[in-house]
Parts: sequence; structure tokens; C-alpha cells
Amino acid sequence: MAKIYDATGMLLGSVTLAQMTSGFLHFAANESEWEIDNLSLLSVNLNALFQSWIASYFPRVSNPAILGPDADPDGDGLKNYSEYAFGLAPDSGSSSNPITIPLNHGNGSFSYTRRAPSVGGLFFTVWTSPDLRSWARDFGATQTVTLLVGTVETVRATISTPLLSNPKLFVQIHAN
Repeated sequence: MAKIYDATGMLLGSVTLAQMTSGFLHFAANESEWEIDNLSLLSVNLNALFQSWIASYFPRVSNPAILGPDADPDGDGLKNYSEYAFGLAPDSGSSSNPITIPLNHGNGSFSYTRRAPSVGGLFFTVWTSPDLRSWARDFGATQTVTLLVGTVETVRATISTPLLSNPKLFVQIHAN
């Protein structure tokens, strides 16, 4: 399944590509049509990437209660898959928070770590909430890589200026 996003990151639609590695794609959605020529696709097997990563931490272990994406072998409250996405260590309870600089309500910026999308196969989006109950994606948020160490990036995210008028504001990063 390929997802098609516009320049702001809004999902326009999706299409199933069966055994296609290059060629021509015609895509239509919402009364608009796009043609993409000279298409090259890179198949990313997230499961294989995750399995390789987790095996590097537990090389002689085969227990799914330790290796599974929903497991938490270090007891820090984060599942292995979240630790994979945010460049944390699944074998260290002190590696439990990807936020490296908390939200500055004055300028709307904060920093977090993540597995480099080019390596991890994930797409990261910023979400905000005024009350921790209702969350909305911030399509105007910007994300700038400030540091790369191995396959882990530190990213400075800045939320949209209009959101800063909220007296309370909470942020989340979603990895898809």
C-alpha cells in the first residue's frame, strides 16, 4: 500500500501497488488527477528492520516476550517498537524519553530523538492537544534535524504559531 501526501503532509489517498518496482502510475482522488512518470519504489520491510534492530540488543534470545514489538524487557513503560521508532535502547530502563528539550511555549519548539526515516522506514508527525483528550495533527509544524549520531537523529520541531495562543498545550510525536 502506497500513501500519497500533499506538500503539507496531508494524506490525499492510497493505492495498492502489486509487484511494481518501476514504471508509470496514474492516481486520481478528490476530483484531482496526478500522473507520476519514471516511478521508482523502494520496498521497506519494517518487520525485518525491527527484527534486525532488536536482535542487535538481544543476540542470543528468542523469547517473544522479550523480542516482540509490544514487549518491554527493560520495564521502562515503553514498548520495543516505540523504542525502535525513537532511537532508544530496549535494554535500558533509563532510556525512556525521546524528548530531549521540552516544549517552549514562547516559541513553540521542542526537540526529540528518532530513528532516521531513511534507515527506519518511518514517517513522523507532530500532534497537539489543549486538554490531553482531543488530539489533532499540526500540518504546519516544521521538523529540522539538528544532529545525527549513527542512525538516530535529534530533531527540533516547531509547532504552528496559532497554536501558541492556547493557555495549555501538549505535544505528541506519531511514528507511522
